[in-house]
Amino acid sequence: MHDNTYLFVLSDHGIKPLREFEEDPHMHMDHGGTTPVIAKHDFADGDDVPGSFIAMGPDIKHDVRLMGFQATVFDVAPTILRLYGISAPGQMKGRVLTEIFEDGKTERVAGNGQN
Repeated sequence: MHDNTYLFVLSDHGIKPLREFEEDPHMHMDHGGTTPVIAKHDFADGDDVPGSFIAMGPDIKHDVRLMGFQATVFDVAPTILRLYGISAPGQMKGRVLTEIFEDGKTERVAGNGQN
């Protein structure tokens, strides 16, 4: 990965492994009984679904794991806009994920090498 490259990986929703799969991998099958179902997403509250978010790049904290970090898929666009020095429009959902950046580095403009 180049020194000026950002990488974001996220899931749109969380998926829990089925405990039953460990006990009997053939208990839950899909696609005409040919594929075992090893995970599901059946959360009662669809607005509070755990997921994954990974970020790498200049001025992003290294080797830090933020557990219980509150973020949504709506936060990705405002965060990327901030990297380019662009303010998010008022009607845009989400917020800048300031927690992922090294202290004081959220004003970086991507691609120009300036902080």
